[in-house]
Amino acid sequence: MLSAVGQHLVKPGVIPAHLHRNLIAAYNARIEGDYEPGGKFTEQDAALRIAQAEEFITVAEEKLGPLPSAAIETDAN
Repeated sequence: MLSAVGQHLVKPGVIPAHLHRNLIAAYNARIEGDYEPGGKFTEQDAALRIAQAEEFITVAEEKLGPLPSAAIETDAN
């Protein structure tokens, strides 16, 4: 999925490259948190990832349109 974002959204210029880098960093932080003994994920780290995710969603909605409400309801259940 990460490479697909780069190939289909960043390379053609649909979204800025820094959003892809943020997505990769968040994925790596998740892997580290799940599998590295004693992994340290601070409140600051969480706040940064949340802000980056909100930016990604904002740009995605601007470029691709809002997520259909049916999809949101399905994910919430």
